[in-house]
Amino acid sequence: GRLLHVMDTRKARPAKKNLTTPRSQIQRRSSSLGTVRSTPGVMTGHSSRSARTPATSATRPRRSSSMSQLDRLSQGAPRQASLKDQRPFQDKAYIAESVEKLYAFLQEQAYPHHTTRQLLARMSTREFENVFTFLFKLLEPNFAVGRGARLEDVVLERLRTLQYPYPLHKSMLTGIGSQPHKALAIITWLADVVKYHISLSPLDDFFCSSDLPSGSPGAQQWGDGHMGKL
Repeated sequence: GRLLHVMDTRKARPAKKNLTTPRSQIQRRSSSLGTVRSTPGVMTGHSSRSARTPATSATRPRRSSSMSQLDRLSQGAPRQASLKDQRPFQDKAYIAESVEKLYAFLQEQAYPHHTTRQLLARMSTREFENVFTFLFKLLEPNFAVGRGARLEDVVLERLRTLQYPYPLHKSMLTGIGSQPHKALAIITWLADVVKYHISLSPLDDFFCSSDLPSGSPGAQQWGDGHMGKL
């Protein structure tokens, strides 16, 4: 009986070894799979998900950074008044051309004061005030410098309202008559603004001609087909 028991135990031991062998193989397979999953660049299901996760996390900061960059650009953008005036008002030919255009425009709009090209080229303070007031009334009919008001204060306020794009300081406007180039630079820019306003006047006149500033051409004065293009 003992011999049979020993033989039975010897026969049972290899059976246990056979049972443990698949378990070790299973562990090795699972460990090998784990190494494959952790290996970068392997296109498994888990690796593709993990690859997508950092992609989305990487794009989110980019969106926020782009938005913050737009905010910085909008907040930190230089004001128009910091632009350098590139117009060559030191050039005699450019000055003559600017004066000629200004003179023709004033005559076209029935400028009520006597003036000449020479006076516009070297405007006195009085000449500057007359031309500025006339041009601004084409934009705002009730505009007036007013008694007791300083010309430089009024001009500075109105030009800033119109977003004058070049450097503008009160010291530049004080004694403007002694700075003919600066006076001409301001007046010619304002004249261009008025011209643009007048170019929109036919549409305004179509709705209500009484709202137009005095001196602005109405629809009946535009004989070159502007109304037909609207």
